[in-house]
Amino acid sequence: MDRAILDVIHRIQLPDNATRQRAEEELSQLVTSDPSQAAIVLINIAKTSDAHIAIRQSALLNLKRIVPLFWSAGFDSFRGPAINQDSKIHIRSDLLNLITGDPDSKIRSGGAYAVVQIA
Repeated sequence: MDRAILDVIHRIQLPDNATRQRAEEELSQLVTSDPSQAAIVLINIAKTSDAHIAIRQSALLNLKRIVPLFWSAGFDSFRGPAINQDSKIHIRSDLLNLITGDPDSKIRSGGAYAVVQIA
């Protein structure tokens, strides 16, 4: 799933609307099939300092988007299944590390938005 999500995120960045829309639909299917694993892959991409900044930002943006859908039944837009507790612990820890230690302000801001969404 790691490679599939990374490939989809690359295609989401492309200027062709049809390609981008298909990539967004594919990401949605990947996330729906295993939200816990998809969320872990997204945070791992975001914290990879040698990845292009646009890819890291897109990973954080997509993580922020899936939180209300899969984080907890407490969200109005929750559709489940919920992200498992071990994955949540991992994601919270990595987000805190990003917002407090990443040298790029865009990544710190994107991480902060994801934290706000979780909170």
